[in-house]
Amino acid sequence: MLVFDGPAPYGPLAKQFEDDYIDVKFAPASTADKMIIDYISADSAPRLLTVVSTDHEIRTAAKRRRCKYKTSEEFARTLLRMLQKPPKRTPTEPPEKRIGLTPDQARAWLKDLNIPYDQEEDDELENEEDWEEGLP
Repeated sequence: MLVFDGPAPYGPLAKQFEDDYIDVKFAPASTADKMIIDYISADSAPRLLTVVSTDHEIRTAAKRRRCKYKTSEEFARTLLRMLQKPPKRTPTEPPEKRIGLTPDQARAWLKDLNIPYDQEEDDELENEEDWEEGLP
């Protein structure tokens, strides 16, 4: 949750605050600090909260409720470290997965699975050398 002092914007500016991952709140009747402290006080599982603020009063409220907390500077450093890490690489698929089985491998599977096949159709399959030309 991200809390701003003042009323919520309207018109085109309001759309800039819409986000699927961050709940943006505005404190028109009081201050953002008071709204954050009230939220910390009312939360049923405060140990699951991470409070980011440099404000002494907010950090005291977070400590009192045993929330995790970071200063704005600590949080910024954490974000920068996360952004500098290279993304995790997903394992690449073996080329055989995209190319498929060789004719011999296909015949072996059909035999192992007791699946009948037509020998005439099998003869029409590309020969082994044609298959290998498709490999990278």
